[in-house]
Amino acid sequence: MAPDATPAVLEAIANAELIVLGPGSLYTSVIPNLLIKGIAPAVMQSTALKIYVCNVMTQLGETTNYSAADHVEALLAHSGALKNSPDKLFQTVLVNNRMPDAEILPTPKGDVPTPVIYDVERVQALGVEAEPHPFLLVQILCITIQRLSPKRLLPGSIAKRTSEWNSVMISR
Repeated sequence: MAPDATPAVLEAIANAELIVLGPGSLYTSVIPNLLIKGIAPAVMQSTALKIYVCNVMTQLGETTNYSAADHVEALLAHSGALKNSPDKLFQTVLVNNRMPDAEILPTPKGDVPTPVIYDVERVQALGVEAEPHPFLLVQILCITIQRLSPKRLLPGSIAKRTSEWNSVMISR
């Protein structure tokens, strides 16, 4: 049986202006946080800007051969969120749109992690806006999203929010 979320956590989610999910191990870090009673519904009901930062690489035995849309589908399925619902688990997914240089990728000897494929059409069909960014920007975002103004960091819809951020980090 899943534990209940504490009142303080639910209050923080309700008062947040920005909620960031990920990056992290999809099934062992990100999704477990959403299985705590009350967390997923609180996030879905929140008026905060909600972003999922998709992993850059797959994880063997966990997300082997997963695309960005596969990550989104898993999050929606395990949280009870409905695709294209007005109460969304997240509005935007940040995805890598630049393949890493070949010399930093593992040498293919059996099963190895591979870059997560950015499949924009499938992501958008799930009712989620996709914001593609180069490989290094996604890494920088993970470190700095709580400190920088979104106008200085990200283009597009994410930069529409101009107030200082109250962040609730669901997972790192």
